[in-house]
Amino acid sequence: MDGAAVADWESGHNGVEELVRAQVPVVAADGAPPGAPNPAAILQVDYRGQLERVLRSAHAGGASRVAVVAPDESLLSRWTIDVISSCEAVGAHLDLPVTTARFPIFGTSEELTVLVRELLASATAPDCIVFAGQNLAGYAASNLQLGTPDSAVPWIASCAGDPFTEVAAPTITAIFANPMAMGARCAELLHGLVAEATARTEPLVEEWPSSIAFADHWPAPSDSGGE
Repeated sequence: MDGAAVADWESGHNGVEELVRAQVPVVAADGAPPGAPNPAAILQVDYRGQLERVLRSAHAGGASRVAVVAPDESLLSRWTIDVISSCEAVGAHLDLPVTTARFPIFGTSEELTVLVRELLASATAPDCIVFAGQNLAGYAASNLQLGTPDSAVPWIASCAGDPFTEVAAPTITAIFANPMAMGARCAELLHGLVAEATARTEPLVEEWPSSIAFADHWPAPSDSGGE
């Protein structure tokens, strides 16, 4: 093949490293996993900056304990690591305790409900939950009636907002990276890289813009980049 664009790149799982080592141009959406060789280009969402805006808003609204629900070993991608580390770093900066719960990437809505109930039954039950995967916040809010000011968890956020169940929901704050446009940009980058005469030794890194759709009762920071 002349080139490839990859999302959810996992080290040692899908042959991408073989392509990179063969000097086939690879564009990595959301980066490469630790220890992987450099792709030709990286299209990167600013999870650190966006999660800081999300958690600052929740903290300003009264959130005091955060849980992050992130993929387990079923998805060892760069963005999984970025989301967890970003929430932990921001929580430490805001003196906001953060715990991490892991969930299979192909887990069911029922299994997610069980996990959230376990979090709520703990001695340090969260009043803010950040969901890394798409649709998870929507499932949790619907199944357990969370996300309203008078619910057990008033502050619900999604890192990969689904346009219908999360970005448009008045009770969920969602980071939206417009994945269809992101895919198109990967294709544009790949087209240019294939045409280059020599392989790159260092990746071209381009930040991909994202926005935040704040839930109705969340105080939206002026620099949020969202609505």
